[in-house]
Parts: sequence; structure tokens; C-alpha cells
Amino acid sequence: MSMAAIPDTSSSYEGKTLAELIAEHLRDSVRRHWALPHATTPLIAAIQGPQGSGKTTAARAVKALLEEWEGYNIALLSLDDLYLPHDGLRSVAATHPSNPLLNGRGHPGTHDLELGRDTLERLKWSNVPDPEREDGITLPVFDKSLNNGEGDRLPEDSGTKVEGGVHLVIVEGWCLGFYPLSDQELEKRYQAVQSQAREGHAAEPKENQSYSLQDLKDINGYLKSYVEVLYPFFTCFAQ
Repeated sequence: MSMAAIPDTSSSYEGKTLAELIAEHLRDSVRRHWALPHATTPLIAAIQGPQGSGKTTAARAVKALLEEWEGYNIALLSLDDLYLPHDGLRSVAATHPSNPLLNGRGHPGTHDLELGRDTLERLKWSNVPDPEREDGITLPVFDKSLNNGEGDRLPEDSGTKVEGGVHLVIVEGWCLGFYPLSDQELEKRYQAVQSQAREGHAAEPKENQSYSLQDLKDINGYLKSYVEVLYPFFTCFAQ
């Protein structure tokens, strides 16, 4: 997997913006990809950044730059649009009633991986003629404003339609590229943080930010499925 470590959103390198740095990396990767003999499928790239870091804005800017520079046909998909529908999110929360990390959306375990795999599979083969894709591929959309801010998935025809001739697929998400820890390593790190807190070397977590080891094991377990289902599609990565 081709990978680029990108400076934070407030920095630049040789006068270049964050979006320009990522766009240059992806442009070089797309060129190499389409130079391969018999290349027909688009390059699928992942962009990762912490929540609130501006990765969605950066991804949109990258798309615009590459369309301007190279005339690429680009499909942009956000991991946020792969959240489970509202009923699914409530079901996950009900299954883990004592885990605040799963009471809502955001963490591994709250996304529809089957939808993600199906969407990426269809995008991967979007350049190959198929009667089932004659009308293009409509990307899923999750509206966070619905249900008093809990959100819900919009009807299937609400998203952006992607036609054939796709050069690049960009998927942006805060936890893309994360890998699960072994149970032993997770427990070791958890106990180290708890020990630091007891000794006064780390700030005591607020009541609503205190998580048990089992809470973290739940997330760690779900993360394994992301690696198995989504990551095989990615051949290029930027963070």
C-alpha cells in the first residue's frame, strides 16, 4: 500500500497546502496505477485524520484539485455515510448497554460494513460494462441531523450518482488505517494508563469519559472486521 504522512491542517510544506500535498501523492499513485498493463479498475485510496481535523474538507479540496489538474473522474465516499441506519445504531447500543462508546455513532461497530463492501465492490468494477450498472452507482448518504441528532440513512436515490470511467475512488474516515491490538497488548496499555492516573501522572478522566477494559475490547473486536472487509480495497493511503 502506498502511504504518505501528511502534515496537520495548519501547516504547509514548501508553500503547499494540505490538500495540494495529498493531491500530489494521489496524482502520482493514479498515474502509476493506470500505467500498469491492462489496468481497468480505478485506484481506491483512503484518507485518514482525527475527528474534527478537517479531513472531509481536505478530501473535497483534493477531489477538486485533481479534477482541475488532470480531469479525473473521481468518486468521493465518506466513512460517515456508511453508518448503520438509526434502528441499527439503536440495536448496537442495546446490545452493549454499559458501553458508552457504542451508544451513538462514530466508533468501529457503528458502520454498515456490508454496505461498505458492496459500495466499494461496485465502484471497483464500475468501468466494466454491466447491465446492472447502466444507470450508474448511487453513493449512500447518512444525515446526522435526523432523529434529534442521532441521524439516519437517507433513501437510496438521495446520494451522488457515479457514472463509469472512474479514475480514482477516495474514501475518507477518521479510523481508516487503524489496526486492532492483541488482547494482551490492549490490557497492558489500559493498565498502564490506569496506573499513571492513580499515581497522579495523568489527569483523572471525567465521569462520562471513563471506559472499562471491556468497553475497549468491544471496539477492538469490531475493528478486526474493518481490516478484513474494507482494507483489501485500498492500494493507496494518506494521513
